[in-house]
Order: sequence, then structure tokens, then C-alpha cells
Amino acid sequence: MGEESKRTEENEGILYPVTYTTDDGVLRKSNNLISAKYKSTLLENKILAIALTRIEVKNDKITATLCPGEIRRLVGKASDTNIYKKLKKVATTMQGHQIMLEDGKGNFKSFAMITNCKYENKTFEMTFNSDMKPYVSRLTPYTPLPMAILMSFEKNTSYRLYELLRKELYRSNKNINNGIVTKEFELNELRYILGLVNTDEAGVKRAVARGDSWDNIFEKVAKEKQYVDWRDFKKHVLEPAKIELKEKSDIAFSYEAIKIGGNRVRRIIFYIQKNEMSDHQRIKILEKAQVIEDEAIVYNKQLSFDDMNDIDIYSKYIGHNGLTREDIQLLMSTASFDASRVEEVIQLADEQEYISNYVGWLIKAIKEDYKKPIAVIKGSSERAEVVKNIQEKYENEKPQLAERTYKKITEKEDFDSFLEYMNLQKEAFEVIYDDVNERVDLYLRYKTNRL
Repeated sequence: MGEESKRTEENEGILYPVTYTTDDGVLRKSNNLISAKYKSTLLENKILAIALTRIEVKNDKITATLCPGEIRRLVGKASDTNIYKKLKKVATTMQGHQIMLEDGKGNFKSFAMITNCKYENKTFEMTFNSDMKPYVSRLTPYTPLPMAILMSFEKNTSYRLYELLRKELYRSNKNINNGIVTKEFELNELRYILGLVNTDEAGVKRAVARGDSWDNIFEKVAKEKQYVDWRDFKKHVLEPAKIELKEKSDIAFSYEAIKIGGNRVRRIIFYIQKNEMSDHQRIKILEKAQVIEDEAIVYNKQLSFDDMNDIDIYSKYIGHNGLTREDIQLLMSTASFDASRVEEVIQLADEQEYISNYVGWLIKAIKEDYKKPIAVIKGSSERAEVVKNIQEKYENEKPQLAERTYKKITEKEDFDSFLEYMNLQKEAFEVIYDDVNERVDLYLRYKTNRL
């Protein structure tokens, strides 16, 4: 995974401790946060993930700004008319949740992660506790988590298990144990990490402060807890998560229950490995990733998700005269994200008798503010004919050039690393990305740390 570009504006007293770059759709989440113990719902975890991609620190105040429409689309419930009611509830519950962070040396911190939430001017703003500052920066080790995968989960325990197990995958080596990584958890401690026990209980907080064991806290102190019986835990947590991660993520796991002191399960050993997703699974993830990318584009231009219809231009014009999603994104960027201007030049192009380079013409039309059909180039029909011939020659030769470029790329030493990054075999990669220009572009983005 490449290093993301830093977004710092020190002169304005603003520091953006980057956990996520909208170019690649990956949340880089602090390992301490991943292993933290806190009570949460699936919606809360997804909102937190989005928020961590929007962190802004100014004068030691840590905030993240989201939009209801954005949340509605990213969590997969675009038709949810109760999103405002849900956000109101989330605002209350998230402010009350205590998070416990441990350093593995017996030291821990416990504090309210979110100190304030508010909705005004069609945006949802979250203010984080100042103690969160080290965990939203690049000062601590992190794990790359594809946002498309996080947003696809339907069970909260699957979401949290994915984070936990994905964190261990960096140790995977295909030459050792077939790339399988093992990770052992104390069962009761795992229950706390997965949010199955209410860490907000006063008695639990006191017991943690005393240094009580997680076994003692779970069995003798905690009142609000789920799946106390091992069989229930296995049936309702582990097995569904095993299926969901296999179907929707880039990792898979099996597990082994360890009994200690009689017949009671006390520990779980997870066996984690990379998941070779099917082409169908991969395509679904890519579709979700595209939604995230579209949302990020709009967010970066600070547009209102509830008032704008820019995303509609994609569904309206993808396929129109061969336009791709990437073409429309380029047009939107050229037009300073003015969807009406993009639509205007597309309609204007439809009035032209001949355009050899359709996308190129549209870009030029935006830049030069075309208002009516252009019959000649700079007043000369002869010049237009010359340009036409040059463009036709270029268009005819472009496929051969791309093929030769791609062949050279496949021969490079890092091509296997690129395929591993994409989590695809060469054959599957070429099936999913059948346009050789797109293959070349993906490799170049990978090389320049933009993928």
C-alpha cells in the first residue's frame, strides 16, 4: 500500500492527520483503535469509519463533517427516509460510549470517544475527544481497510472481526504455512472487543480500573451481555462472520476452540488467510468502491449531498456515445464539478456533424466555453480536416500502443506485487478489466501511490 499524500496547511493553522485518501478508497485505521473495547452498533461503526476519513484538526479541536445523504448512500440504504431520526439517536449513543485503549503493557486509557454531535446547515458534525489525537494521525501503526468492504457488512460482529483479523494479515507469507496466519484471543476479552458486553456500565469501568481479569469482569460484574453460552456465540457470531467475510471481503478464516479447566471454552485460535474472491464478488466490491469514490469527489468540493444532483449525471450519461464513468469524472473535474455545464456540452456535442475525439472535444468545449455548434477549427475547414486525419490516425493506433505497453508491464518485476495488491490472478484481472487502457492506468496509479 502506497503512502498517501499529506494534506497540511500549516499557514492556516490546520492539520489534517490523514487516515484516508479519497483517491484509493482505503481507511488507514490505527491498530490501537481496531483492538479497542467499546460498545457500538453496525451503523455507529460505519459512521465512525466515514468520519475517520474526514478528520480535521484545528487548534487541537478534532472534528469530522458528514452529510445525511452521504451516509444513506454509503451504508447501502439510499431509500432510508428515517436517516435523520437515526442520526439523532446515533448522536446521543456515540457521545455516551466509553472506549478502552490498551498498549499491551498493562496500561490503558478510557474516555468518551465522541464529545459532541450536531446537525446544522445540512451537515452532521462530530467532535472527537482530544485524547483521540494520536489515534487519528500517522503516529501509530495502522491497518489498511477498504471502505467498500467495510460498508458491505450486514452484521456488526462481522465488521469488527474483519478489522481484527485483517490487522494480522501483514504477517502472511505465501512461503510459510501457505500464507495462513494464526491469532489467539481470550474468549471473554474478544466478547468485549466485539461489543457484546456493555463497557459503559459503571461496574465494568470500576473493575477495569482495578485491573480485574476479563474473565472475572464478564462472569461476575457485567450485567448487559450477549451470547454467554459458547454454543450461542459460535452460532450467532463466529459462523455468520465466517460466511460473510468469505462472501464479501479479501480475507477468510477458520477457528479452533480451546478448552481449559474442564469442558469450558476459554480461548479461540483464528486461522486467517487471503480470500480469493470470485469475479462476481470482486465486481460487487468494485461497484461499492465506485459509490464511495463518487461520494468522495463531491465531498472534496464541499457540496451539499441533499441539494445536489451531480451524481445523477453518471446514471444519465454513462454509455452515451461511449462515455464511461471515468470520462464523466474527468468532465466533472474540468467543469469544476458543475454538472449542468457538463450536461450542456454533452448536448452541444450531439448537435455536431462530426467529432473524432468525443471526450477531447467535450473537455475543450468546457475549457473554451463553447456555446454553439463549431463547424470549423479556428475559422479554417482545411485545418479541421488535418486535425481530423491526425486524430483518426491516433485513435487507430491507440489500441496497439496500449497492448504493447501492457505487455511490457507484465514483464516487470513488480507486476506480481501489483496483482497481489489487487487480490487477483492475472487471468481474473484481465477478465474484469478487459479494456487494456484501464489495465495500464491501474498499474500506473499503483506505481504513483494513487491506487
